Amino acid sequence: MAGLWRGLRRLFAGPSFKDYLEDSAEALKRQPVEMRCPACGKVVPFQDRCPSCGSPRHPPVDERV
Repeated sequence: MAGLWRGLRRLFAGPSFKDYLEDSAEALKRQPVEMRCPACGKVVPFQDRCPSCGSPRHPPVDERV
């Protein structure tokens, strides 16, 4: 009877921590390698700043209220 409960628990259990870890590792591998610079329009490696024109990857956010 204990084996039946153990089997049912495994059947209805959610994903394990190992599954979440593998999914996050796969998501990191799927990140883009290149991007189009919003300022100059060139396709450049995915970095914080464009190597061609030096503009930031994301436009600065104006936090003034």
